[in-house]
Amino acid sequence: MVIGASGGCGASTLVAAIAAAAVRWWPAVVAVDGQVGGAGLDVLFGVDHVGGVRWGALHDVVGPVAADALAQRLPLRDGVRVLSHGRDGGRAPSAAAVAGVMSGLIGAGGPDVVVVDLPRYAVALTDCGGWFPEVATSGEAEPRRAVTTTVVLYSDASVVGLAALAANAHAVKRTLTSRPVNCFVVLRADKVTTGLIQDIEDAVECPVVAVIGHDAVVHRDLSRGVSPGDRVELGSDGQRPPRGRRGWSSSRTALGSVAAAAARICAEIQDAARQEAS
Repeated sequence: MVIGASGGCGASTLVAAIAAAAVRWWPAVVAVDGQVGGAGLDVLFGVDHVGGVRWGALHDVVGPVAADALAQRLPLRDGVRVLSHGRDGGRAPSAAAVAGVMSGLIGAGGPDVVVVDLPRYAVALTDCGGWFPEVATSGEAEPRRAVTTTVVLYSDASVVGLAALAANAHAVKRTLTSRPVNCFVVLRADKVTTGLIQDIEDAVECPVVAVIGHDAVVHRDLSRGVSPGDRVELGSDGQRPPRGRRGWSSSRTALGSVAAAAARICAEIQDAARQEAS
């Protein structure tokens, strides 16, 4: 789950990059658009012209969907299935419909990874708007398999952005208490110091796993219909970037690209899944 804690920093772009990176780690990946009224996640993937199911066709969903059947009807780009909102002015899906879709996707027949562009308001609602169906049903619904939940809080490093980050971090910890949740922070900044990163980590009690500077490559790629994260950056050995204190970047003040941040997050997700499995 990616939450744009402060608007305008490119959370949807990060979602697309994570999904594009995830297909190099897991065989089945679905990206889910939670931003009704936005451009649509299918635009970022360059599949807005491709036919397939959008949220508008799922308003009447009752109970968990058949994830495999849904996935086959979603637009596909480079291994990622995309469930997007359209641009027809349709209404937002109900919490029940969202819960039905999410229950199916995280259920026994669902994909390996589901990456969600989560609306900020969701974690402030009692039922989370259906996005975390196990919260709304006190753990009695799907999944019927082990599920690792990771929340990525994405914020710019301004005063206003960091205030929003703190509010969202506290909301996540207050609301999502029915299951373990791994919470990470990604910062959007053109300049950041080690001291600021440490202060943020202490304040929100979440590790800062990546800092994204201005990424001209992403802007150029989007204008050409290239998905963010298509050029995933790994370490020199083809594996994950170096790890440091408490498990995140040892280059604490270095500014990375969106693709590098996506690769880092996928590494953290895999580590979290291994730890829960053990």
